[in-house]
Amino acid sequence: ASIDRIQQVLGLGLALLLNSKIRGRNVFRAIIYLPALVAPVIMGTMYYFIFQYQQGALNTIMTGLGFEKVAWFNNPAVSVAIITIVNSIQFVGVSMIIYLAGLQTLDQSVMEARLDAPAVEEFWNITLPMLQPAFTTSVVLNLIGGLKLFDIIKVLTNGGPGYATNSISTYISSMYFDAQNAGYASALGVFLFILIAIITYLLNTGLAKLNWEPEMSTTKRINQKKVDQIATSVDLGHLPVPRHRGGMPAAAVLLGDQRLNEPQTDMSSTLMPRL
Repeated sequence: ASIDRIQQVLGLGLALLLNSKIRGRNVFRAIIYLPALVAPVIMGTMYYFIFQYQQGALNTIMTGLGFEKVAWFNNPAVSVAIITIVNSIQFVGVSMIIYLAGLQTLDQSVMEARLDAPAVEEFWNITLPMLQPAFTTSVVLNLIGGLKLFDIIKVLTNGGPGYATNSISTYISSMYFDAQNAGYASALGVFLFILIAIITYLLNTGLAKLNWEPEMSTTKRINQKKVDQIATSVDLGHLPVPRHRGGMPAAAVLLGDQRLNEPQTDMSSTLMPRL
């Protein structure tokens, strides 16, 4: 669960940052997504040589600075934290790509109308509700990946110290290969499949029932700002009728009735008989 939350927060934050117009954003996107293309076994091996006790890069730097070596993998809490960090670094790019795709398919008419709305209010009331499909996809995929986590744990800690960092997948492997209990391991595999199916169904159903519509008050305020912007930027002097339909401002009618833009003919010249 902690892995999923970290990946959602970091992925969404990076997507919002790299969706803006900054120099080199395509390069940063590629760098962040690159670890997802590396095999988890290789990723785990790389970080094992960083946190290894005897010849690990981190302990070598610490001893060079005058500190004592630390047995990183002997502490259960530290071991879980290392696995969480490594897995998040590898797959945060996947969440970023999903959110980037969602941000780039948002309704541009709504996004362009956010004239002077505060950034936090705009995010919570407009952007996040419109990212509901991307949010659901990212949460479900990351949660499934967390339940199936195997390679990184096997390479870094092998489930230790003790059973502190075991996942269901590593426990199934231990039961099958170490304890030679194939029947129990097979039953656990079926249980894992059913668990993933149930959690996926509950997540999709629960997230679909949430109120993901943009805040109505914010939407109305944005529409009013758009009307005011049109009223100030468009020269309405050429319109023959400045008000329309019960006194409604012509600028407001411009948004819904484009026929007012058409030039109107002078009916008096056609109705009066020629002398």
